Amino acid sequence: MGSQSKKIKRGAGDHRGNVGGKKFAGNKRCPVCDEEYSYTSRTRVNCGRKKCREEYRLSYHRRRSDKQKKAQSEYGAKWYQRNKKRIKKEHKYKLENDPLYRKKCKDDHRKYHELQQKKIKNDEQYAKQHKLRRKIASRKYYNKNRDKYLEYGKKYHKENPEIRRAQVLRRRALIKTATLPDTDPLAIRKIELRRQKMQKETGVKYETDHIIPLDIGGAHHQDNIRIITDKENKEKGTEYYPELGGVWANNVLAKKTKKTLGIQ
Repeated sequence: MGSQSKKIKRGAGDHRGNVGGKKFAGNKRCPVCDEEYSYTSRTRVNCGRKKCREEYRLSYHRRRSDKQKKAQSEYGAKWYQRNKKRIKKEHKYKLENDPLYRKKCKDDHRKYHELQQKKIKNDEQYAKQHKLRRKIASRKYYNKNRDKYLEYGKKYHKENPEIRRAQVLRRRALIKTATLPDTDPLAIRKIELRRQKMQKETGVKYETDHIIPLDIGGAHHQDNIRIITDKENKEKGTEYYPELGGVWANNVLAKKTKKTLGIQ
């Protein structure tokens, strides 16, 4: 009988100090399972078990810096663009000829859509739970980037004049429905003139504000209009503050808001 070659266990050295044909270098502890293993000068950084390899690979991806992640994603995007046609061709061929691949694709699509639905539900729940927090955060962000918003708004209105025109008409219609029988147009005009005078004297931008906003059912009435700075008006938005007073309109919006807020 010929000499039978002894099988060397993974990580174990033979009598010459070789591990799988590589020069034996010593023992190390696996960073994942904390077991001792023999390693070579060219060897891996873990014991080589499947679970340890996977865990170490994931931990490596978690440890990477943002710069490394960005570089890898850019490389992946470039590689995809170079091989786009070939990938699509292979995918199409596999879908037509490989039932297992077709089934896998269907399962992947189903799982993806389920995850997306879960994500949407979670986002909706989070939005409901943290409504005030989100509102404060968005307002803070708007105040910080206000100039950018205004610049974008001007540009958008220039490019879409029909949308701007529709907004103006809607505003006019809203004012018409919010006007009360005792609304005095001359008194409203006087408030506007006073605003212009204050702006000229101080150099600060002032605006006329509806105390109860028209969008939630406020009246277009002289007792529901005040003069505040542009910044204060933008911060207030369409919020309702009962302590400020104001006059309600006699329209559908006002009835709906009163019912929601429990106002008689």
